[in-house]
This record gives sequence, C-alpha cells and structure tokens, in this order.
Amino acid sequence: VPQIFWTADETGKVDYYNQNWYKFTGLDETTSLGDGWQLIIHPDDLQDTINTWTLAVKTGEPYQVQSRYLRHADKTYRWHLGRAQCLRDENGKIIKWFGTSTDIHDQKSLEESLKMQAEVIENMDEGVCIVDQQGYIIYVNQAQERIFGYEHGELVGKQVTVLNAGAEYQTLDNVRYIMEEVMQKNFWAGEWNNIKKDGTCFTTYSYITFLKLEQKELFVCVQRDITEEKKFRETILKQNEELIKINNDLDNFIYTASHDLKAPVSNIEGLMLDMMSSVDERTKASEDFNMITNLMFQSVERFKNTIRDLTDISKAQKGVTEDNMQISVADMVEEVKQLIATDIKNSNAEIIVDLSGCQYITFSLKNFRSIVYNLLINAIKYRSPERKPVIQLSTFLEDQYCVLQITDNGLGMQPGYENKIFQMFKRMHSHVDGSGVGLYIVKRMLDNAGGKIEVKSVENQGTTFKIHFKTERIDIN
Repeated sequence: VPQIFWTADETGKVDYYNQNWYKFTGLDETTSLGDGWQLIIHPDDLQDTINTWTLAVKTGEPYQVQSRYLRHADKTYRWHLGRAQCLRDENGKIIKWFGTSTDIHDQKSLEESLKMQAEVIENMDEGVCIVDQQGYIIYVNQAQERIFGYEHGELVGKQVTVLNAGAEYQTLDNVRYIMEEVMQKNFWAGEWNNIKKDGTCFTTYSYITFLKLEQKELFVCVQRDITEEKKFRETILKQNEELIKINNDLDNFIYTASHDLKAPVSNIEGLMLDMMSSVDERTKASEDFNMITNLMFQSVERFKNTIRDLTDISKAQKGVTEDNMQISVADMVEEVKQLIATDIKNSNAEIIVDLSGCQYITFSLKNFRSIVYNLLINAIKYRSPERKPVIQLSTFLEDQYCVLQITDNGLGMQPGYENKIFQMFKRMHSHVDGSGVGLYIVKRMLDNAGGKIEVKSVENQGTTFKIHFKTERIDIN
C-alpha cells in the first residue's frame, strides 16, 4: 500500500500503523500508538484535526481532514489527506476504524499556485481573454469585462469578433490572420481597434500568445486600453510640431534681424567716424562734443553686442558647433587671461591655477573659449568692493566627466537664485553692465555636448561653478 495505513479502536485510539508511517515520521511503535499522531501534526492544523477526529468517533460519520505531517528525513511539513471509516457489529455498534493518510503535498502546492495565478489574473488591470481555435471566447477576467462594458459571464461563448471594430468579414479575416501569425511565431503584439458593448470604439495594445493545453489549442490575449494614451501622444506630437515651427520662425527672425541690422549699424558707425574726421580741432576739443560722440559710440557698441548676442543665442538653440578637438586647458586659460588682461589689471584680481587633475579635454575650441571667457569675466565683474578678488581654477576627474571648477570670493548670490542665472536675459546684479545671455549660452553649449554646469553660492562670500565636460581623459605621458 503506497500510503500510510492505520487502524483505531472504538474510542479512537490508534492501535496499528503500517511501515510507511514509521519511515515517514521516524517514530517508534510505543510513541506512535494511541494519540502519538498528534506529535507530527503542524501546530496550525492540530486543533482542527483533533476536533474532526473526535466528532467522527462520536458520531460514526466518515472522517476526512487535510493537515500537514512532519517528515523525519528533512524536517519539513507535507500536506496529507486523512480518511477513515468505521466498522460496526450486527447491532450497529462501532468496533473498529480503518484509515489512510495520503501525501497530497504536490497536488496541494499546485492547487495553491493555480489559485494564486487565478487571483492575479482576475485582479489585473489589463484585460485577459482566452479563445479556442474556432474563435470562441472560453474565459475573460474582470478587467476584460470592465474594459468592454459587459456583465460577468456575458462574453463567454461568444465569437471574439464581437470585440473587434469594423465590418464582420473584416474582423473575421483579421482574427484568422492573427491566429496564423501567432501559430507560426508563437506571439503577436500591436495596436487593435475594438468596440464596446455600447458601440464605443477604442484602441488597445494587445499581446497574443499560443497555448496548448490538454490537446486544446488556445490563444491568450492580454490587452490594455491605450485610447487616452494615444490621444495624449498625438497631442504631444502636434505640440512638438508647433514648437518646432515656432522655434524655426524665431531662429529665422533672429537671423534676419541680426543680418539686416548689421549694415545700418556699420553705416552709422562709418558716418560717425567720417563726422569725427571732418570737424575742426576746436570742436574735437569741446567737452560737450566729446561727451555726445562717446555716448553715440557706446550706443553703437551696445547695438553691435546685442546683434552678436542674438546670433550666439540662435547658434546655441540649434546646437551649432564646430568639430571637437583635443584642447589644452592650461593654454586656453592663458589665452583668455590675455584677452581680459586689462580687466584683471584694473581689478587687481589674483588668479590661482591648478589644472593637474585633467590637463586635456575634447570639445569645441570656440565654445570652450567662450565658456572660460564668460566665467572668468563674470568672476571679475561681480567682485566684492570689500576685498581683493581671488579666482581659483582647478580641474579633476569625476565619474565620466572632466570637471573645470572656478571659485571666486565675490558678491555671491541669495539662496534660491543659483538656477535662475542660467535663464535668458536674467541678471542678479543690476549695477554691472551685461546682457544676461552669457551663462544661458554657456549652459546650452554644455547641454548640447552632453555636459552640465553646477553652481553653489553664498551671498557676500563667493561663488563656485563646476563645469562638467563629458570626455575621456587624455594621458600626455
């Protein structure tokens, strides 16, 4: 006998076990007989097992209970089905119980697994539909019924084409095509046009697989409603197209404006120079004349700077750059220092340079010059009148970036202003001349090249910029 076999007397005391019991439990005969079986029942199952057995002994009704037995070999509990029937004498009095205990652990585990899977499928947000080879629906979960607007059980037995939008012959052909595709490739995935019970059309994204179960060929479809998602995506695409058009129009305007204004400004500047050369020395020496002409030349220079800024902004917006090349950071810093030598001298600024951490980067030469120039000239412009300006430049490697760090002891910024300085035409200090586009262009250059810029500042103490260039380190040795 493969299972455990046992007998008990009329009072319910076990008086015999076959060898399977002793092999499974590891108990000896003395311990096992009587109520010894209680020693190997799982604590959570023990009371229910005792109650069921007690009731059966009292009433003579057949005994049946599921409980976990402790297996001696590996000290694990396994589910068993316990059954017993009584034997009565000619007067109907119980004289013996005959019982079996069958290991059902694998079956129980499978049942629990299937139950869990069924609960998962029933509580999914995605609709699940199972169709046989003739196209008849044999199962749908709650989400499928909710998505399509049907009552519970209403879809089972219907042709799957009832869920598809379009003429009946078209949907039938589509279903046949998809079934053939699934049988060849084992799956199909894509958008599907559907119709609800009330006639509302909508779109789902469907994933269909092929399943062979007990000689039955089944198609399992998992789908989710993407109608709103698709509308949102289409809206975003339309808005992107509109934004691209607006940006192109703005770029064209900036290009046209800057191009068309260059000639008149140059003409004005030329006329002013002609005027300066044509006046006599007495007029040239006039204080009023010099003041007016200086103001005129300053206005022309600001106009030229504005045109130049517009051109730079347009290039930065489009991501227009020259080819990247290997650049010596030290050589570029020295070049920029020469460009702003007068500003350095007039401000009495001290510039401390340590570029040993990352000596070379690969970047656009023109853009790198612009970045270093903007940050150095800003450090001088926004110096504190209370102390000598000290500017420190250093480089180091951080993750996949070569970082150029520029620290000053200038005016600094109020808390919360750090990110605002990268906005177009944004200026934190109005007492210093500037257009407010320099840092905006710096950030766009870095963004377009896969880099980034960070800033930390304390008001009246100074500011630190960390410029991350996404590049490989070049070993000059």
